[in-house]
Amino acid sequence: MAGRTDGQHSGGISNESRVMDLANLGEVSVLKVPIRPGRTEALLTWFKEAAAKEGLWDLLSAQDVILRVFVERGDECDYLYSVKQGPDLLKADQILVEATGPFIEDRHRAFSQALRSEQGVVLTHVADLAAPRDHV
Repeated sequence: MAGRTDGQHSGGISNESRVMDLANLGEVSVLKVPIRPGRTEALLTWFKEAAAKEGLWDLLSAQDVILRVFVERGDECDYLYSVKQGPDLLKADQILVEATGPFIEDRHRAFSQALRSEQGVVLTHVADLAAPRDHV
């Protein structure tokens, strides 16, 4: 498994000199999943703690996949949005499915406790509406 690069700090944000061209990452996957009532803060805490650990992020980085997570707070329900970008998301997803270890087990436990995954919705990427500045 790849280790954390020198440019990545414990917040999970990379400031290394290698910058991925987000416009040319290929595929985009967006997942919207309702969060169980009263579990939003625990889920946010898990993501903050997970960002400081090696594991899932290293698996994604090895596949040149960027994962962004957002929370929408609502009156009825809060939602988790997971946005992945990468050259081959099917391959990256297969690696994640086959991954094992304490971090992956902790991820499964945290998600099953917090998310109502049976009600998740996959949003389909239709188009990019703005060209990158260097392509104009």
